[in-house]
Amino acid sequence: SSMATTEISFAVQMFIIFIKNIRTNKQNSSELRSLCEKTMATSISKLLGNKTGGGNGSANVSMDNAGDDGILMRQGFDLCGWLVDLHTRSCFWMESVDVDEHGSSFLLSRNTDADNLNVLAYLRNVAEATVSSHEFKTWKQTWLHSYWQSSMDSGSVETFCNVPLSLRGSLQRLALHRIHQLHSMIYYCNLQENEQHASDLMEDHSSSQALTKEARMLVDFSLYIACSQMSRNTIASDVAHEFSESLWAPVAQSLGTWTYYSDPFHAEVFLIWFFSTLCQNVPDDRYPQLFQLEKGVILTLSRDASFYDVVGTMSLFMNVGIRFAFSHFIDSLETTSTGFAEIRQKSSELTVSCRQLAETGDTRLSPDNKLDNVSTVLSFLASVPLELALCNGNVKLLDRAVGLDILSSRIIKRGLGSEDCSDSEIMLNIVRLTKTIISNLLPKTLLLSSDFGVPCLANMTGHLSMTCSDFGLDDCVLSASGEAISEYFSLCINYHEKNANMLTDFFLQMSGVIHGAVNADFVSSGVLIRAVIRKMNILDRHHFLQKKAYESCMNFVQETQKQLWRISINHIIARAGNIPDNDKLASTALLLTSEIYSFFGSHLVTAP
Repeated sequence: SSMATTEISFAVQMFIIFIKNIRTNKQNSSELRSLCEKTMATSISKLLGNKTGGGNGSANVSMDNAGDDGILMRQGFDLCGWLVDLHTRSCFWMESVDVDEHGSSFLLSRNTDADNLNVLAYLRNVAEATVSSHEFKTWKQTWLHSYWQSSMDSGSVETFCNVPLSLRGSLQRLALHRIHQLHSMIYYCNLQENEQHASDLMEDHSSSQALTKEARMLVDFSLYIACSQMSRNTIASDVAHEFSESLWAPVAQSLGTWTYYSDPFHAEVFLIWFFSTLCQNVPDDRYPQLFQLEKGVILTLSRDASFYDVVGTMSLFMNVGIRFAFSHFIDSLETTSTGFAEIRQKSSELTVSCRQLAETGDTRLSPDNKLDNVSTVLSFLASVPLELALCNGNVKLLDRAVGLDILSSRIIKRGLGSEDCSDSEIMLNIVRLTKTIISNLLPKTLLLSSDFGVPCLANMTGHLSMTCSDFGLDDCVLSASGEAISEYFSLCINYHEKNANMLTDFFLQMSGVIHGAVNADFVSSGVLIRAVIRKMNILDRHHFLQKKAYESCMNFVQETQKQLWRISINHIIARAGNIPDNDKLASTALLLTSEIYSFFGSHLVTAP
């Protein structure tokens, strides 16, 4: 009856809470393994009975399971999963480990009754049938492409999962627990195989390979199920509330294990969910608890230092984050430009495309823009404690980041001047953060000979100079621009021996900045010039300036001193005379002058 089912469900949930909080050690591990095995033979048998298709584990996943039997099945699979977790933790304390006896055999039926359950066979069959289906293959081949090419409203990309809705959560959690168990089994299996190899015993690695293959299949299965909930409207309104469980929280909580058996596709799908959830601020009216749970999981992950050590995920973290922010900004624009739709499809030369789009007169922010999402993601990326790898792949990252910086700076400049501007702080925050991210990427960008003239680098100085002129009243924008141009100057110095033209072109463009300080905006131009000379001083103290590079630097400093010395002194004197509204001019002049004479002080022989 329903009353009995409710009571059984409550008892199972209490028992799960109990075993989740058991601490395993060497003294209690034997008794805990016995508890797990007895519970599998009794309670799991009663909860699942022969509903899993009999002892052969045949799986009919085409039919949903509702009613009391469906509730008991979900409870049975959930309890089984946590028993697997407890059993795996208990086996850790064993002095000698038999991989099969204390691994897969725990989930196999020990009863000769053909109608008795075989949980492992059932899970394997469901997972294998799922990942062999046409729907799964279509999902894995097309989902990412469809997602990035469509609007960033994740509801526009559906995942057609053929696993019964009522069993998705429980089977997914069981699969994730099984992956944890397999991870431990694979470790011990590899130890045994290495010992056999050291003893010159000719044994193949078919055992560990079979376990790894199963783990990879279950990762496919788990992420496929989770992706069916990427859009909240995947859950039909007429489905009972108990089915609205989070399918992403278990994936996030077991991230450190399943990533060993994943590929870049899985990591990218997970990160899309991560950033999507990070941007959500208003809970779903239908499922507020689901929103709060997933938001809590995201915040917990982001504050966990070990999260940033998961190599398989972190290798794509910055790439997915920048692309996510870029796509949301594109969604925030209105234009009649014919090249607007093509930007989504491009993976290179985005700097040029974004500049062309920004120069289109009718390109503007839409009233229902998503700038808050862009700001949230960029803020996270700018402050994330992630150590980027030095690699050539960062050139494409830099291309997208600079393209976003150019487009956002130009469009937001127009938006700030409009009468209906209501999010000026968010807009300015985007302008600042894109430059901070560029500053973080530049030191980790490895250039090949073909990369020296790429547009994202060749136009860096001119773009930053224009941004400083446009947003000269915002000290944070000026500071971020100064940091970006100093890192770009450092990059030119690093590659001076391989390509001297980079540094030559840089100083030619900086000469224009000097003239801008003389004739137009002293503060914004002075901030950039001071940042470059300050970086010169730092590199010079560490003996990183080669002879030819040093000569170019000295010429630049001398030109700066010649053009701006008198102007700087006048601004400083004016401040000393208490002339109003001269604080920013005087402080910029004083800092610039100090950096100039600091450089001269290190080279008194060549000073003018």
